[in-house]
Amino acid sequence: MEARLLKAIRLLSINWEDLIMSKYWAFAAVPGVLVLVALVLVVVLLLLKLLWAWTIPDLFPGAVAQGLVAGTISWYTALKVAIFFAVLAAVAGANRDKL
Repeated sequence: MEARLLKAIRLLSINWEDLIMSKYWAFAAVPGVLVLVALVLVVVLLLLKLLWAWTIPDLFPGAVAQGLVAGTISWYTALKVAIFFAVLAAVAGANRDKL
């Protein structure tokens, strides 16, 4: 019984050097990277929504008043705008590397 308990304790204690050097380090890194990506996405969407509501009505007051341009955008629209700018940035970065 004590041998099983000691084995379980050894399995629960993490030796970080062994984890990094082993071939399974990605299993520990992937959840952390996913959380970081989700956090960055939420921050970018929040900033996009806030900046849109702050700048667009000031830059285009007539168009917003006439309904030609939205004064505020939804979360889904903010996601689409963020994806659009990410694709543009990726294309610009790829073209810059060729020059």
